[in-house]
Amino acid sequence: MPWLLLAILAATPGDRSGLYPGWLPAGECSPFYPDDAYLIRANADAGAKDCSFRTRFELPAQPVRAVLAVSATHTAAAHVNGALRLEVVDAEVERLPGFADVTTALRAGTNDLDLRVHSVWTVAVYAQLRVELPGGAFVDVLTDGSWEWHAGGGPGWPRGAAPDDGWQPVTVIDDYLGSAGRAVHWDKRFALMPRDLLRQETEPKIAAFHASWTADQRNQAVFGAKYVRPEYAAQYGGFLRIDPASGQVVDATGTIRHPFFTIYGQVLDGQTHLGYLEWDYDRLEDDLALMEQGGVHPYLRFTGWQSLLDVDGGWQRCDKQPKGTGLPHFDYNYQVLDYFLDRCQAHGRFAVLEGDFFWNASWDAAPGPYHTRWYLYPEMTELNALAHRKMLIRYAARPVVAGYMIGEEDVIMADDLTNGHLRTAFDQDLQRRYGSLERLKAAWSTGYDFADVSRCRQVSRKAEHWGAAAEDVLDPAYPLQPSVFGALSDWSQVPLPVWPRYRQAEAPHLDLPSHMSLNTFTPDDPSWIDYNAFREDRLYLDFVNHWAKVVRPAAPRQWLFHSNAQDFTSQWHFLHFYRRADLDFDVIGVGCHDSEQNLSAIAPFDRMRKYYKNISPYRAYVTAPGSPAVGVSCGEGEGGKAGNEPEILNYYRAQSFELLGHGGAFEQSYTWMHLGGADVDKQGKAHLTRALAWLGGFYRRVQGVKFALPRRVEVLIVTNQNLARSNRSGRDYGNAEAVAEALGQLNVEFDTVRDEDLAYGRQNRKIDLAPYRLVFLPCADLDYAATAWTALDRWLTDPAGKGKRALVIGYLGKRTPYLSPTPKFHPTAAKWLGQDDYASGERFTGKHTWRWSPPTGEARNVTLNDGDRGDNSATGFFAKGRPLLTLPDGRAGAVAAGYAGNTIYAFGFPLGKGWDLSWGIPIAQEPYDVMAGMWEDIATAAGIDRPVRAPHNLRVAVSDDRSVVLVQERFGIETTDLVSLKVPKGTKYEGCEMVPQAGGWTLLRRKLGAWEGVCLGTERR
Repeated sequence: MPWLLLAILAATPGDRSGLYPGWLPAGECSPFYPDDAYLIRANADAGAKDCSFRTRFELPAQPVRAVLAVSATHTAAAHVNGALRLEVVDAEVERLPGFADVTTALRAGTNDLDLRVHSVWTVAVYAQLRVELPGGAFVDVLTDGSWEWHAGGGPGWPRGAAPDDGWQPVTVIDDYLGSAGRAVHWDKRFALMPRDLLRQETEPKIAAFHASWTADQRNQAVFGAKYVRPEYAAQYGGFLRIDPASGQVVDATGTIRHPFFTIYGQVLDGQTHLGYLEWDYDRLEDDLALMEQGGVHPYLRFTGWQSLLDVDGGWQRCDKQPKGTGLPHFDYNYQVLDYFLDRCQAHGRFAVLEGDFFWNASWDAAPGPYHTRWYLYPEMTELNALAHRKMLIRYAARPVVAGYMIGEEDVIMADDLTNGHLRTAFDQDLQRRYGSLERLKAAWSTGYDFADVSRCRQVSRKAEHWGAAAEDVLDPAYPLQPSVFGALSDWSQVPLPVWPRYRQAEAPHLDLPSHMSLNTFTPDDPSWIDYNAFREDRLYLDFVNHWAKVVRPAAPRQWLFHSNAQDFTSQWHFLHFYRRADLDFDVIGVGCHDSEQNLSAIAPFDRMRKYYKNISPYRAYVTAPGSPAVGVSCGEGEGGKAGNEPEILNYYRAQSFELLGHGGAFEQSYTWMHLGGADVDKQGKAHLTRALAWLGGFYRRVQGVKFALPRRVEVLIVTNQNLARSNRSGRDYGNAEAVAEALGQLNVEFDTVRDEDLAYGRQNRKIDLAPYRLVFLPCADLDYAATAWTALDRWLTDPAGKGKRALVIGYLGKRTPYLSPTPKFHPTAAKWLGQDDYASGERFTGKHTWRWSPPTGEARNVTLNDGDRGDNSATGFFAKGRPLLTLPDGRAGAVAAGYAGNTIYAFGFPLGKGWDLSWGIPIAQEPYDVMAGMWEDIATAAGIDRPVRAPHNLRVAVSDDRSVVLVQERFGIETTDLVSLKVPKGTKYEGCEMVPQAGGWTLLRRKLGAWEGVCLGTERR
C-alpha cells in the first residue's frame, strides 16, 4: 500500500481560479470547491461491480477542520480510519459530491481513507479531502494515480474491514465525460461552482453568441433535393400551423393533418443508434419509403450543442463521414442534418427536432451537474439557450421542420436538498410569498423534529443500491410537533424540506441513502408544499419560459413544446407542472411511458391515459383567456411487447383514438425501431408491420377530418394543488385518475383543473366554472385554496345556475391547506352540507356490500373494495342529508344535500378508493364499472348531455362532422352493439349495421373483438 506524505501547502488551497482559497463562504453549495481530484476506476477488464479503493496519508497535527467530498457511479461508502463517515448514491453525469465533516475521525500521524463502490456499469469514484491544520495551513488528499483498488471487499461487504492483500494500481480517467478527448474546459469539475466563478466562466461565451446573431441569421438552410413524388411540393409552400379555433394542424394547402411523429433510429450491428451522425443513409431511404406507407414522420433526437457546435459555439466539424452510397462530402455536422431533412422533405415527411436543454447539452461547455439544474443558474440557462438559438435559426426557413421539443423528463430536484444556492432562492421566494415570518409560521403550524430519533426503531433491511445482504438500520420516525417552526427568527433559518432516510443503527446514525427511501415517513410536513410550489411555479416554470423567449426569434413559424413525462405523479417521485396555462408554448402536453406493455397488461385508467393526462387536464388551459397554447400533444412509450405485432397495433390504435379523437394536435412515439420491427429483426431492418399498415390507412382516412379540441364540456374534476404537492399526494392524483377512468367508461367529456386555477367568470389564464354543470372533488384530504371555495360557492349560488348544477365531494379530511389537523369540516363545506363533521367513522379493509339509492332510478346493492391498506384513514358516516350509500346497519357513507337550489353529493371516502398517501393507487373494483354506474346515475340526475351512448367497456370518439367514429374495446370483452348516436338521416357507416332507435338515435352494430379498435367512416366520403 503506498504511503502518501502530503506536503503542507504554503498558501491556502482553493479552486483553480484562485478566487476562493480555503473554505467557501456560507450560502455556497459546499464547504470548498473540489476541482483538483481525478475520477479513478478499477481495471476495465476485470468486470468487477464491487470494488474498494484506498490510500494512506500522514498529518503532522490534529486538524482544525476536515471535510470529505465523494462522488461515484453509482454507490459509494467512505471509511475514515475504519469508520463509516459518508455514503452517497449518485446517478450518471450529475455526480454532485456528498460532503461529510470528518474532523474528529482524523488524527495526527497515519490516516487511512477507504472507499467502497458498487456500480452496474464501470466502477469509478472521485474524492477530495480538505484538511485545515492549526496555524491556517491546508492539506488536500485527492483521488489520483497513487491510489489502489481491490475487487470486492472483505467479509460483510460493503461494511467490515478492508482486505489485506491483492491490491492493484488504479486507472485515472482523463476523458471521463466520454467526449473523445474534447473535455478541455470543464474536465474534472463535478461540483456546482461558486456563483462568481460561474459568471466568470460563462459571460464571455454569452457575449460571443450575442455578437454572432446577425451572421447566424444569414446561415439558413434551403431545400436541395428532388421530390420522390411531385405532389409533395405543395405541402411545403408554407409551414404546418395549429389552428387556434380548433387545435388542429393545418398544412400549407389548408388541409387538416394529424401528424404522427416517431423517434427515428437504426439498429446497426446489433446496436441501436439514435444520432443522425451514426446512421447508414442507404437504410434511411428504405425507412422513409416505409414511413410514407405508414403515414408517420420522423422525430430526431440529439440535435443540440454537443453534436452541432463546438465548445466555443462554432459549428462542429464533421470528423467522420456517415455511411451511404453517393453521399456528398460533409465538412460540418449541420450539413449532415441538412441532408437528412432534405431526404425527409423529398419523401413528403415532416420532422420534429429535439432542441433539448438536457440530452444533448455540451459536456464541455456545461458540466454534468448543471444539466438538471438550469432552473437555478440563469447564466447557464442563457448560455445554452443562445447556443440553441444559433442552431434553430439555420432551419427557420425550412417548412419540413414542424417544431422543436425543447425539454423532457430532465429535472429531478430531490438531490438538491442540501444545495446552498437553492436554499437562498427558497428563502427569497418565501419572503415574496408570505411577507413576514409570522405569516409563514402560522401557515405551516406543525412540523417534524428530525433531531429527535427516539421513535426510530431498529429493523433489518436490504440495501437496494448495494445489492448486498440485509443489515440493521433505523427506520425513520419523527415526532410531529406544533413548535418546530416557532423558533424561527430569520428567513435564513428556514430549512429546505428533509428527505427522511434510513440511518445507521449505531451512533452517529449517519444517513444511508443506499437503502432506498420513498418519502412516506413524513406525510404531514408542510414545507414540501411551498418547496414544490417554489421549484415548479417559480424556478422551473420561469426557466422554461425564459428559454422559450430566447429561442423563439430563431423559430418564428415552428412549434415549440415541452414534454414532461412525469406529470400526474407524486411530488417526491418526479417533477411536474401544475400551472399549465402559464407555459409560453404553442403546444402543451405530457409523455406517457408504457415501454413494451400490452394494452391488456396496464391498469384500466392507463388505457385511456392520453385523454386523462393530456386532453382532460390541458384542454381547459389551452382555451383559457390569455393562454399562449393553441394545441395539445404528448409523447408515448413503446407500447406492446417487442415483436408482438397484434399487441403493438392494439396499443397504438387505442392511444391514437384517445388523443386524436378528442382534439390532440399531433402524436409522438418512441421509437421507429419498435413500430417498424427493426428491434427484433436479425438484420435490424424495419418492415411494414401491422401497426404501420394500420396507421397508414388510418391517417389517410382521417386527413381533412376535424376533431376539434374546444368542445362542449359539462363535467369537471377539480384536483387539490397543495395536496398534490404534499407527501399525501397520492390521495390527489390517484383518486383523480380513478374518477377520470370511470367517467371515461361513460364517454362523457370532462376537464381536469387545479383548485388554485378556478374562477367564476372569465379571468386571465384562469378556468371559468360557469360552463360546467357537474363538478367532482375526488379527495378533499386537505382544504382547497380559499379562492377555490369562493369560486365554487359562487357557482352553486348564482341564480342563473339554480337547479342546473351538482357537486360531488370525496372524503373531507379536516386539514388546513398546510396539513394542520382541524376539528371540523371547512366552513364552506359545512354550509353546503348542513353539518360540520362526520357522525362517526370506521376503517375498512376488504369488500363490503352497500345499498346504493341513486338520485333517480331503482336502488340496488353494490360491493365496494377497500383493499388492504395501512394508513388508518376512516370512512366517514353522515348524520344529515338524504342517504345515498348505506350499510346494512343504516350508517350512510354518502348523502345528498340541497344547497341554493342545487345538489351536493358527499362521500365519506375518496372517490377512487385510493387511500394510499404516496401512490394513491385506486383499489380495483368488481365489476369493473361499479363506480361508473354510480357516476352515471348522478350524471343522469344532473342532466349532463351525453351525445355518445356505448357499453362501459368501449371508448368512443366522433369527428365534428360525424363522418368518422372511433371505437376501442379496452376491457377484453367481445362486443357487438357498439355505440348509439344521433346522425343525419341517410348516414351509413361502412362495415356495420345501422339500427334505428327511439328518439332519433341510431345503433351502430358490428362484432368487435377483445382489445380491438375500429375506425368507422361514412360511405358518402
